[in-house]
Amino acid sequence: MIPASGGAHLAHSEKMLSRTAALFRLGGLVQIASAFATVTVPYRTIWPAVLLALVVSAESALMIAIWWRRSRIDARWLTADVMVCAAALLAGGWLSPMQASHTWAFFMYPFTLIACVAVGAGYRGLHQVLAAAALLVAAYLVATALLHNDPWWNLPPNALSYVANTVITWLIARELRRSGAAADASEQEALARTADLAREREATRYSRALHDRVLQTLEMLSQGHWISDKELRAHVGAEAVWLRGLVSGTPPDQPDDLLAGLQAVAADQARRGLRVELNGTNLSSAQTRQIPPKDVVEGVCGAVREALTNVCKHAGVTTAVVRARLSPAADELTVSVLDQGVGFDPAAGAVGTGLAASIRQRIRALGGTVIVDSAPGAGTHVEMRVPLPPAGAETSSAAAGISGQ
Repeated sequence: MIPASGGAHLAHSEKMLSRTAALFRLGGLVQIASAFATVTVPYRTIWPAVLLALVVSAESALMIAIWWRRSRIDARWLTADVMVCAAALLAGGWLSPMQASHTWAFFMYPFTLIACVAVGAGYRGLHQVLAAAALLVAAYLVATALLHNDPWWNLPPNALSYVANTVITWLIARELRRSGAAADASEQEALARTADLAREREATRYSRALHDRVLQTLEMLSQGHWISDKELRAHVGAEAVWLRGLVSGTPPDQPDDLLAGLQAVAADQARRGLRVELNGTNLSSAQTRQIPPKDVVEGVCGAVREALTNVCKHAGVTTAVVRARLSPAADELTVSVLDQGVGFDPAAGAVGTGLAASIRQRIRALGGTVIVDSAPGAGTHVEMRVPLPPAGAETSSAAAGISGQ
């Protein structure tokens, strides 16, 4: 349904329709003048016919002025205009001689055929158009069938001319309004996109400034010996992790978002003195951030937390790298934890037992696998691969219970 008011394009459509109706009505007035100049059949009484022509001309001049000035056709004025035309059609039939049905003496018939263009251009609803056309048809039939005794076979084609003129004009007006409304919607969408782009550019500029100044300063303070207090240095490191997530568009405050969850894990580890470099570039877009289901997010984040805890306890280093990526088909998630610490023999020792209990069980509950690559003095690389269900499918919630252990 086309609204009665809208933007500039719809307003222009209304303006074109109102001025089209005004010009057609002006043409009808010219036709009345031509009828009196060329009529050869005498009226019953000439002065009432002249008075009728003057009244119709004055009312039409008023309609033309209103439509032209307001650049739209008001339905209330249009209804009054239709009633005036119907009454004038009856009066014209009574004033013109019986033999003048098909001459210029019955000037109200061709005039109302032209004037009814405003009906199709002004009314929004087809039922309104058909009701107005029916009123004009009824007036015409009374004027011709009862007052002029026209033969019945001549009435339908003339009467249907009102319906054809109004309905065809209404169809054209509807399409013109639709195109105007569509153009307004496209323009509003383009303006919204421009505003979004401007905001995005402004946010990018601020993010770059935060990254180049504040973030690098915080990370430098958290890594060096500028701050002697270990707890304060760890706190600065955690804030640096949080700020890096904010700059990258993934603040760690969205529990169902995998990248945000990993950011939160990194921030927690930073408070313990472990600086975590998180690389999850292909998870940062809006289309991929919500792909892993909630149980996968919880299970993977829990496994990463355990792997980083092992780094803190056993690796003898203060930095670790976490990488997360989706496969091109978004059907598999791979997360790895890497450190350059002392390493261990995966086949023996307490560390291997801890990996089996705390990490492998979580990933296996999600249907995934864990690969551990380590050797004494060579660091440790833990890779976790988790299959992802198709979009909309439910995944097992078993990992939720394990991640809480």
